[in-house]
Amino acid sequence: MPLGLEEASVRQAPFASAGLEIEELTVRFGGLLALNDVSLSVQPREIVGLIGPNGAGKTTLFNAVSGFVRPTRGTIRWRGSALRNHRPHDLGRLGIARTLQGVGLCRGLSALENVVCGAQPRLHADLLSAIGGLWRSSREERQIMDRAESLLGELGVAEWAHRLPDALPYGVQKRVALARALISEPQLLLLDEPMSGLSSAEMDDLSGRIRAQRNHISVLVVEHRMDFVMATCDRIVVFNFGEVVMSGTPDEVIASPEVTEAYLGEAVHTFDTPPSSPAESPAEDARERPGARAEIRPDPPIPGEGLPRAQG
Repeated sequence: MPLGLEEASVRQAPFASAGLEIEELTVRFGGLLALNDVSLSVQPREIVGLIGPNGAGKTTLFNAVSGFVRPTRGTIRWRGSALRNHRPHDLGRLGIARTLQGVGLCRGLSALENVVCGAQPRLHADLLSAIGGLWRSSREERQIMDRAESLLGELGVAEWAHRLPDALPYGVQKRVALARALISEPQLLLLDEPMSGLSSAEMDDLSGRIRAQRNHISVLVVEHRMDFVMATCDRIVVFNFGEVVMSGTPDEVIASPEVTEAYLGEAVHTFDTPPSSPAESPAEDARERPGARAEIRPDPPIPGEGLPRAQG
């Protein structure tokens, strides 16, 4: 079975079926324990954020879901079927798309052409039709091009469509990379630090555009910008040293003294006005007041504590 799945119908499964389910996932690199009995889920039309210090295992989890890393044990289920020997190039056919920490655009292609490249898993015309320029291939090519232009417009960067990546501002590059992921019409979108390098205004705008997609897709996002995570995610999973230490709504996570002290830091304040009383939670206050920003500085991990750390 080429995709390494326990089924033959995952591509036809309805969106309303089960989403991503990870059960007791463990990943070892030699003697280094990167993930230890991790269990979490992403339900249809849900945005879930992964937070935690560097080396906590977040990117390792993404790599396991993407097929770059083989788990030592545990199960990854997608729409009710176990993913076993899948490869990264299988993701498009499975209905999964991923962005990278770096934008990863092809430098010799325009922004529009980069987006079109993401549609490859959706193409139906055979190679002979493409080589011969037959009507099936030509019609599909026009449809994909129209869809790419539409996505760039929806993301507010249509005017950059014919520019090469090196000529694009970094925030525009991020949106082009997002459009390239969305054109494959995924049911699950994996976002790896989508806000890195963006200004506060760019972050606000992109957060709104990601939430606008929630009627069509589920999102699992790794991000260090806590103001984005609090404003965007329905649920947050807290990682440390390869383990899940808490999962809950943004309000539940920020209200947890243990999580706040160990993973988000004690110095919590907003950039505009301080809280009116010490009892108020500044991060919650930032969620309620438009334009406010919560800055939460993580404490550095103490060497030797907890499980062995791995990059991710």
